[in-house]
Amino acid sequence: MPAKSPAQTLFDKAEKKANSSSGWFSSSNTKFEEAGDLYQQAANAYKIDKLFKEAGDCFAREAECRENCKEQNEAANAWWNAAKAYKRGYPDCTLMISCPNLHILTDISCDSGYSGFEPDHYAADGHWSLQASSR
Repeated sequence: MPAKSPAQTLFDKAEKKANSSSGWFSSSNTKFEEAGDLYQQAANAYKIDKLFKEAGDCFAREAECRENCKEQNEAANAWWNAAKAYKRGYPDCTLMISCPNLHILTDISCDSGYSGFEPDHYAADGHWSLQASSR
């Protein structure tokens, strides 16, 4: 059996942390914060290995953890990093993000004066199809 890459090892740790029970003395926020940090580390390790789909998947999982902790700014950054990773590996790929996430991204991008996402269309299933812009 081949040895796991550092990225895969980090991903496995993040999955274990995200799926673990909170325990008696820890909060679920702590669990998701730690899992989000591990997903981010795994994503960066995948980027170094030039595995951009896997990096994008890890950034998306990080964003979900950040949303569970109510860390809206960090969640938006993670979604943005996911879009950049997917775009780098698959330039024709669009990122499907649910409407609440679009609201987060829109609020933050409007506050900063820069909108990195441009809505392409609204699908009947309640998702926006977003393409990361190259501005």
